[in-house]
Amino acid sequence: MAPKVDIKPKRQKKRKSRTQVTSDSESSSDEERREPEPNSPAEQADEAVEGVRSAGSSAGPKALSDGDVQNLFTKYLMQRATIEFADDLNAIRESDDFKGASSLQLLVKALEQGNASFTTDEQRRVVCSATKSKDTS
Repeated sequence: MAPKVDIKPKRQKKRKSRTQVTSDSESSSDEERREPEPNSPAEQADEAVEGVRSAGSSAGPKALSDGDVQNLFTKYLMQRATIEFADDLNAIRESDDFKGASSLQLLVKALEQGNASFTTDEQRRVVCSATKSKDTS
């Protein structure tokens, strides 16, 4: 009788997945030539922050009424959310079930509901810090 020989299967190397696919023709100079989109979320947010800062600096932070603070805070929060979630918001807007002005209004209302988690004092602090950071720069 022949002795039994245990044959182990060969290990196959695991392939690493590619995280970024680029073509050979694409170079860094191509990226430099691309012009930024007009009214990109970052530009819109910068404009909103400037608006919050200018409104807050024209009147002292304590001189602003609660309604003014809430409006400035809402504007600031919406612009920051637009920056932070830009890719996700674009994916939502491009989806098949996102059609018409009513969908946009629903999205805006949903984002505005984040204000309810902040007290008026916290909102005032954010508006004041946005004002102070503009004054120092």
